[in-house]
Amino acid sequence: MSAIVPDGMFAWAHDDRMDVGVRAALNGIERDIRRRTFGWQFRQQLAGCRTSVVESREQCAEWARELCAEIGMTPYGEPIVARFGEGDLEGVTLVLVQRLTTSAIVLHCDPPDGAFVDVFSCREFDPLAAAEFSALYFGATAATGDFVCRQAPAPDSGFVYDF
Repeated sequence: MSAIVPDGMFAWAHDDRMDVGVRAALNGIERDIRRRTFGWQFRQQLAGCRTSVVESREQCAEWARELCAEIGMTPYGEPIVARFGEGDLEGVTLVLVQRLTTSAIVLHCDPPDGAFVDVFSCREFDPLAAAEFSALYFGATAATGDFVCRQAPAPDSGFVYDF
């Protein structure tokens, strides 16, 4: 299992050559970041997936159940799977929500061969395990993704957006 934050992120806080006072201060910063982290979010975009999986409610539901086991999450009920959309997309998009005791997994399928995975949890999990499992399960030929430690901003930090 990886650390709460990506491995090596706080490597500087554990350098034995560093002054003891500086190391103690940096370790305090690390503890504060870990304490203030509310959740961990993993997002993945998959392409070249097997159409038979992307279009199957049953296989997508099974993916959610197996992903929970793979990353150590406890499902809260069964996966909710629906096919819906508006206009030209009516009935095309398959969406899955697997509630967790610690948040949720969401899957958006983009037939014939795309899938978008979101895992958010206030409990630590291994994003690389989620990435590898999902790419393999869907038979993806390409994937991108990211992982973020989510924190509320300081109350006096104003409004800052990155989009």
